[in-house]
Amino acid sequence: MSKKTLAAVVDSGNDYLVKVKRNQPKLYQQIERESNRQTPRQKVTHYEKTRNRKTNRIIEVFEPPENLDPKWIGAGCVIKVSETKPDCCGAFMIGRLCIQGLKLVD
Repeated sequence: MSKKTLAAVVDSGNDYLVKVKRNQPKLYQQIERESNRQTPRQKVTHYEKTRNRKTNRIIEVFEPPENLDPKWIGAGCVIKVSETKPDCCGAFMIGRLCIQGLKLVD
């Protein structure tokens, strides 16, 4: 997401949740490293069964890294979603508004 877009979102009083992709290696590695060092401020395990597929997801919420690029205006948290399958690498997201005790899944 561009700096202009993030600034427009924040300036309009809205929040954002942006997926961090592996094609952003510096940011992705920074977030991955920090999430491995920190204790999550919130953690939820979610089980879902659809048809013949069973999925366990672990959703963790972390503080954003202190030295996060200033481009991420108002970053309030980092969210890590991982599945309990050996071949799944998981995903990271950066959010502007992260409320303690927020219900992460239904």
